[in-house]
Amino acid sequence: MKLRARVLLFAPLAALLMDGSCPSPEPFPPATLTAPIITQVGVDAFSFQSTPGFRPAIHVRWQMPANGSLGVREFVIFQKTMGDSSFTLLARSIPGNVFDYHENADNVGFPGLLSYKTIFFQMFAIDSVGRTSDTSAIDSLVLAWQPIPVSPVESDTISNDSLVWYVTSVMAGYYTYSMLYGDTAGLLWSAPQPIVPVYSYQGDTVQSANQIPASLFPLSPGGYTWAIKLEVPALNAQSMAVRRLYAR
Repeated sequence: MKLRARVLLFAPLAALLMDGSCPSPEPFPPATLTAPIITQVGVDAFSFQSTPGFRPAIHVRWQMPANGSLGVREFVIFQKTMGDSSFTLLARSIPGNVFDYHENADNVGFPGLLSYKTIFFQMFAIDSVGRTSDTSAIDSLVLAWQPIPVSPVESDTISNDSLVWYVTSVMAGYYTYSMLYGDTAGLLWSAPQPIVPVYSYQGDTVQSANQIPASLFPLSPGGYTWAIKLEVPALNAQSMAVRRLYAR
């Protein structure tokens, strides 16, 4: 009787082994994503579909640490300004293979003369199965007041004359220089950043100028954007002003 009981006990197991239907162990869930790393936040010019030409933009760049074969489906970015109690949604559904984002600076607004505005950014990733990563460390950008374009005037025809603008000076020193963008060609030319900052008394109005290289002329007919960058390195502050020009 004992021998028969043992045979009956092992019979179901033997049947499973013979037909190859032995249940497999549950698969381990994939590892979760680590947080994105914001690598740079700055001001540059960008072409938005909602506006002609190029506009000043806040440019956020990031990277993802290695996560093996785990896929990133999308990124989500939040922002807040100094004085805000919490972050608000800036952008979501940024594809997982994109690692930068431009926000129209018109949405935030540059501060008034000799003033500053600090903006903070934080983000996370969402993986291919819908789980969120850890939240990134907070990064920030300080916006400064804008330079004032003088010549050529808005909607004027581009020539090889000098591009002239004013900056209200700050004693901490600043850099300022020009760029030219074509509506279809993108960045055509950028003056080199000056080696030495401009120093003057606080509140002085200082004139600056660059000249578009003669090698760019004649320009193809169409729309162009003259962009003027301002950087205050001691405060890590930036701003930009733009002027719409044409070649006819």
